[in-house]
Formats: sequence, structure tokens, C-alpha cells
Amino acid sequence: MAKMTIAGIGYEFTILSIIYGVTILIVNYTYFPNLTFTLGFKIVNILIGSLFIILGFILVRKALIIVQYFHERKLCTEGIYSKVQHPIYLAWIFIIIPGIVIIIGSVLAFTIPIIMYFLFLIFIPREEKYLEELFGEDYLRYKNSTRRFFPQI
Repeated sequence: MAKMTIAGIGYEFTILSIIYGVTILIVNYTYFPNLTFTLGFKIVNILIGSLFIILGFILVRKALIIVQYFHERKLCTEGIYSKVQHPIYLAWIFIIIPGIVIIIGSVLAFTIPIIMYFLFLIFIPREEKYLEELFGEDYLRYKNSTRRFFPQI
């Protein structure tokens, strides 16, 4: 079993997401500078985007309970992890990055969280395989009782 850090697939996922995001912003502002939007007034973009970012960081803060579990080599199924398997990725892909996109007001930048989601789908099986090897049946039961991103209603 290959050893995995607490970041899991996070480093590769983050680097590719940043490369794609910067590329899209350069293309947007170089070739399509008018391809932007506002939600009435720019201040509305800033307020709504900031709300998304704040909510995302609150979620990340709640998810940092994983650090303690990682160091103890235990499977975390408490707190936010009792509802979703990947709350940190949830925060970045669906809350923080869209918040930044709303503040920037770039139409092309809306592809960033979409690409991040697909990168996640490509990379996450390696992280899940590691967790399955590490925690066995406990992880499989956990995986089958929770969803990747959004809690069951």
C-alpha cells in the first residue's frame, strides 16, 4: 500500500486546478474582457461571493477534525464526516471557488469548479483505495452510508 499524506490527492488536485484557473482567467481577460457579469451592481457580486467564501471556510474549519484522526490512524466518521465523505473538497469546489468566481464576475471562470469536479472524479479513486486498504470493512461501510459531497436528505 502506497503511503498517503493527510492531503490525500489534494496536492495534485490543487496544482492542476490552479493551472487551469489561471489559464482561464488569462484567456478571459486577454481575449474576452467583456465576457463578465454583475448581479445588478458589482457590490452585490462582492457580497454574495464573500458569503460563499465565508461559508466555505466555515465548512473547511469544521472538516479539520480530520487532522486529529489522521495522526491517530483512525477513520473519522464524526461531525461533518458523518454527513459527507469529502467536506474539504465540497467546500472548495462548490462554495469557495464559485464565491471567488462571483466576485471576479468572469463567465469563463464558471468552468473552473466544473473542471475541479471532474479532476476530483479522476483522482479520488486512488484516495478511496488507500482508505479501503487502511480501514477495510469499516471504510466500506462508511463509504456506503455517506455520499461524497452532498448529505442525503
